[in-house]
Amino acid sequence: MIKLIIFDLGDIFYDTHLHSRLFEAEFKNFLKKYDVKRNMMEIDRLWDYLHPLASNGRITAKEAHGIQLKHMGLAKRLLPEFSSIEYRTFSKVALKESSMPKTLRLLKKKGYRLAILSDSIVTTREVMLRLKRLGIAEFFDGVFTSSGIGYAKPDRKSYRTVMKAFKVKPFETIFVAHDKDELAGAKKLGIKSVSYLGVKFGDYYMRKFPELLEVLAKLGQFQ
Repeated sequence: MIKLIIFDLGDIFYDTHLHSRLFEAEFKNFLKKYDVKRNMMEIDRLWDYLHPLASNGRITAKEAHGIQLKHMGLAKRLLPEFSSIEYRTFSKVALKESSMPKTLRLLKKKGYRLAILSDSIVTTREVMLRLKRLGIAEFFDGVFTSSGIGYAKPDRKSYRTVMKAFKVKPFETIFVAHDKDELAGAKKLGIKSVSYLGVKFGDYYMRKFPELLEVLAKLGQFQ
């Protein structure tokens, strides 16, 4: 019997490509405002190094941003403004489907526990703020970030951390994502994998979010 449904966050509930474009535009405005002369390729290379460290909790997002500022020759006092770009741009992002709250409400009504497992440099609190911004925070029983738990998907420890928190087994769990490697990581553990608008990989594939109810019905879990 399925007891827990774990969702990835980006590209499930919102469009990460749109968020990235908005962030890039705001980031360039920040560089222009403070007359930063660094080459963008050089800035990107540094971030390519820092991002995995922050995503796995080796350093905080604040520390990563501080290193970036220093590299760009900017004062530490600009850290709050620089760090806020991420959230300010997210405020312009909307849910991928308007049907999502209704579907999540139905799942909760049926007694399923719902959790977020996101590979992210931001804290659990910041992810909760994002969920509130999207209008779906009330539906989730737990939020887990790679920066918080120290493991990014598809490391099996990331999925196990969530299952342990809810005291469930892999066969009692569904994982909804779009990335093949992340779906494969869940599948190897015996978790039912559901691909949503990503690669056609895993146990089930959804084109629309409410199709998750059909997946549960096929498993004999939803009437």
